[in-house]
Amino acid sequence: MDLQDVRYWLEDLELRKKMEEYRAFVIVGLCVIILISLSLMLCHVVGGPSASSYTNTVELVYFDTETKTIKLVKHEYPAIPASPLAGKENVFLASVYACEDCPKGAIKDGMTLEQIKAEGMFIAWLERIDPNATDEMALFGEGYSYRLPEEDKWYSSADPGYQKIIRDLYERCPKVRVCLP
Repeated sequence: MDLQDVRYWLEDLELRKKMEEYRAFVIVGLCVIILISLSLMLCHVVGGPSASSYTNTVELVYFDTETKTIKLVKHEYPAIPASPLAGKENVFLASVYACEDCPKGAIKDGMTLEQIKAEGMFIAWLERIDPNATDEMALFGEGYSYRLPEEDKWYSSADPGYQKIIRDLYERCPKVRVCLP
């Protein structure tokens, strides 16, 4: 189809005649589209409201490796969550999962590993966040390390040990579910 064919096709639709007849509406419509496009581009360039400018309070699950208990701590996102207890080097974020549905509200402050298992859940791994990690580092998965609750060896997300933790999780539970407090 060449340009001449397109012209004849448009003339057959009488679109050109209608556009000439309603020229003012066409011009106003194009101006509106251009203004909306420019304002969207300006919003992106200047910054405008973004998801990072809003905070959201959630309850995070931590595990104390010394007392072997769960700690529930309120946290405001988007800040990077660190240890909830000042001066405690043995408290880490805990990823709690279940092979089927998670019992709602079953995760409670002070629970032990046995109590978590009794509710049909388990801690898949603990997560340690470097206190010097920046938002940019977090975006690329840097500054985080992972380990099993029963072990002391930490792995980065690029280590084969971490890949084995993830692989074992999905082999244990093909339909794994994240459990929240």
